[in-house]
Amino acid sequence: MRKKLVMSLIFLSVLTLLVGCGKEDPLTIWVGSESVDFYQEMMDTYVSDYATENGEDFPYEVKVVGVDTGSAAATFLEDTDAGADIFTVAHDNLGKLTSGSSSIAPITR
Repeated sequence: MRKKLVMSLIFLSVLTLLVGCGKEDPLTIWVGSESVDFYQEMMDTYVSDYATENGEDFPYEVKVVGVDTGSAAATFLEDTDAGADIFTVAHDNLGKLTSGSSSIAPITR
C-alpha cells in the first residue's frame, strides 16, 4: 500500500512538472539523504514502466539527490532556479516556502 501511495505521489508530481521542464535539463528530485536509494528505485521503476506502456523512452533524465530536509527550503529560497523540481522538506518549513516564494505552490488536486 505504501509503495502504491509513493508511486502515485511521484507520478502526479512528475506529470505536473513535465510541462515546464526542458529536455536538456534533468528532472531533479531532492529527498532526505537516507531515502535516496528508495526514491531512485521508485523512479527507475516508473521510467521503465513508462517505456513499456508507451513504447518509447521517458523523455527526461531523472536525478535523485540527497539533501538535508531541514535546510532544503532555505536553499531553494536562496536560488529557486538552482533548486529541485520536486523536493522533500521538513513540515515546519512549509509556511516559509509558501509565503517566501512565488515559485512554489501546493498541489491541490
